[in-house]
Parts: sequence; C-alpha cells; structure tokens
Amino acid sequence: MSVLKLAKSSWAIYFLTRLVFHVLHPLDWANAYVRWQHLDLAALKSDYWISLFNCHMQPPLFNALLGAFVKIVPECYEEAVARFIYIGLGVLSFMGFRRLLFETIRHDGVRRFFEFAYAVMPPILFAERWLGYTLPVMCCLTWMAYALSRWVKCGLRRYWYCYLVLGMSIVLMRSLYHALVWFVPC
Repeated sequence: MSVLKLAKSSWAIYFLTRLVFHVLHPLDWANAYVRWQHLDLAALKSDYWISLFNCHMQPPLFNALLGAFVKIVPECYEEAVARFIYIGLGVLSFMGFRRLLFETIRHDGVRRFFEFAYAVMPPILFAERWLGYTLPVMCCLTWMAYALSRWVKCGLRRYWYCYLVLGMSIVLMRSLYHALVWFVPC
C-alpha cells in the first residue's frame, strides 16, 4: 500500500470518529461555568486583569486565553466558536502526532497502527470535547516532541526555538507546572 493511501486512510478514520463523536457527544459550553480547570468566566469577562492577577494556582496562560476569548467573542457565538477551536486543536494534535511518527518510525504498518490507535483512543476523543487545558497542552506536547526530533536530526535553530516556546507555554498553561510555585523558589 502506498504512503498516500496510508495517509488518506488514517485521516479518514480520524475524521469519521470525530464526526460521530461530535454528533453524539459535542463540546458542551454550559459546562464551562462549572469546571475547575479555569477561573470563573463571568469574572474573566468583567474583571479580566484582576482575575488573572489573583488567579493563584490556576493556569495563567489558559485563563488569559479563555478570558480574551469570552471578551472578544459575542456570547451567542461562544459555544460554536469554542467547538471550532477545539476541533482545530484536535486536528493540529493529530497532524503533529503523524509528523512525529513519520519522523521516528520507518515501518508503515507500525506507523499506521499508532495513527489508528490515536484516532480512536477514548481519552483523546473526550479531551476534544472538554473545555480545559488538556487538549491545548496535548497539542503543544506533540508539536514540541516533533520540534525536538527535527532539531536533533537537522540542527536548525528554528526547531529549538519552537521547542522552547512550546515548553514555556505548557509551563504557563498547566497548573501543575505553575511558574510561581515551582520555578521562582528554585
């Protein structure tokens, strides 16, 4: 089977599973007001800077992006735009994962297995429907691994800089790696 057919089949499985899951279990914007991974959306909308300043253990970059989102996007379109963004992040994650596989695995059958496994893996399917930093962090991690792999192979600085920027964004996006807690005391 040619490489083109393999690529088309993995994309077909990916989009088919996403279509089914977006119909059966779409991203529910109403849950955005009861999640624990971000600050209160009403506070981000009304007192953006004060909310970010007082965010304590919440992920600052994710809250900054979410706050900008709720301030810019009209309320009637928030759910549709959030779904579109998370679909896009899912596609970017899959694209980064595929590039990383093409970079690291030469055997077509093994690469195809991992592509199909990624396309149907339940945690990934649900991360794309859950408003939280899980999917943006996963997207950054896949592209970060790809950038590191490319930098090791060809030595171009742009891949190293991409790796560093993505790593810094993960530190600011995920509360576990909060810069004030872990890096300032060190």
